[in-house]
Amino acid sequence: MAGDYTEITLIAPESAAKDAVTDVVIQVKNIHDVTIYIIPLLNVNGSVTEGSYEAVVPGATHSWSMNFIMPANNAVLVATSWCEDGFAWQSDDSIGQTVTVTSGTGGTLDINALIQPLITIMIVMMMMKMMTGTMGTMGKPAPPKLKPLYPGGPRPGEFIKV
Repeated sequence: MAGDYTEITLIAPESAAKDAVTDVVIQVKNIHDVTIYIIPLLNVNGSVTEGSYEAVVPGATHSWSMNFIMPANNAVLVATSWCEDGFAWQSDDSIGQTVTVTSGTGGTLDINALIQPLITIMIVMMMMKMMTGTMGTMGKPAPPKLKPLYPGGPRPGEFIKV
């Protein structure tokens, strides 16, 4: 059922796996005779996400892509369109849908996303070794310690091996 100014449609899957990023699309059609500003809100089990506000001309439909992380239980979605009447924002139309949770994994495994942080850590460690001069010393004994010749302090070039 349409509101006074807008007609809203919610496109969401019937089911999703726990912890899966679940994409939804909210479409709002301007059924008024003037251009209006519209903001969609997506409420998922009490957690609300707000879309950007857009000027929508009469008869046109604007789509907003949103997503949420599928909880361990069913997700109750409520999409609401808000319009500006020139003075204040007002709720106009809403629609609801339940997304049921399924067993299984939440999507595909991206191996690059797992390996990239390890590569970054290895590069940083190599750079630190290069800056400290310890590159290539893994598994080798430490270089001998040097002792100053004079108790008052070393003079340039006056070090001996202990």
